Amino acid sequence: MLRTLMFWAGLLVVTTSITKTKPTEPVTFEYDVKAVPTGPRDLTYDPKTQEYHLLVHCRAHLEVKSVTPDLEKRPVVLRIEGLSNHPDGPLQLLVDHKLYSLHHNNFDKKLVRVERKDDITTVEFLPAGKKLLKPGAQLVYAHPIR
Repeated sequence: MLRTLMFWAGLLVVTTSITKTKPTEPVTFEYDVKAVPTGPRDLTYDPKTQEYHLLVHCRAHLEVKSVTPDLEKRPVVLRIEGLSNHPDGPLQLLVDHKLYSLHHNNFDKKLVRVERKDDITTVEFLPAGKKLLKPGAQLVYAHPIR
């Protein structure tokens, strides 16, 4: 009886610790070699701040591969370094053959909040914008070296 009780108590501890794991990424992106994250390649999402951190150089192309079922309840915030103030191809979201600007001077305030401060662009997806984040959606940016 005591062994059975200890077994169930141990199982409860293990189950509780498993369910309290760090939050996973709300959106899984796949990016090309020009979109370099700040830090090791596999750590573009910080579970503590619940933000993505990217460093881009000249161009970036990220594709949404998957989203979590609870996406509407989770923050989706991108902090991006390396974007030009006046790029030839500003940061955009491409969904179903339609482009949505994510440039800090030209964005849809119903979809996203975009701020540029100290050469870091922060893009926060609002509830209507999160609905656009589905597999196949793409974040694109281009600014050639002159």
